[in-house]
Amino acid sequence: MTTGIALSIAGFIILPFLPYIFSKFFPRANKKVRDFFEPKETLVGESSEFDTMVSNSSSTVYKVGCWITGVLVFLGSWIYAIATYGWFLGIAFGWFPAMIIAFISAFIWPILALGLIGLIALAV
Repeated sequence: MTTGIALSIAGFIILPFLPYIFSKFFPRANKKVRDFFEPKETLVGESSEFDTMVSNSSSTVYKVGCWITGVLVFLGSWIYAIATYGWFLGIAFGWFPAMIIAFISAFIWPILALGLIGLIALAV
């Protein structure tokens, strides 16, 4: 029981640092993220200002969808692992596959949303 609690706490400690660890292995991706959040100087009347606004708004919607999908899938998968494998194995080791499933589904959430909309349309 103590091992399961320790591994769960370790998972919650490591989880916030995954973007930092990811940026060390993929430095170009880190530069793209940094460029997104840094303010850019633009001259008045430049045509690129509108393009930046449109791309930032669409990427913001995508990021919000990623967070919502990731959190919901992670919690749902972890609860499923606890219900299936019991308290010890579910809490101790269930967070790891739940994190992998949540990570993958967070990035493909538009496809999942289209599938859900299709199922709702078929039910109606």
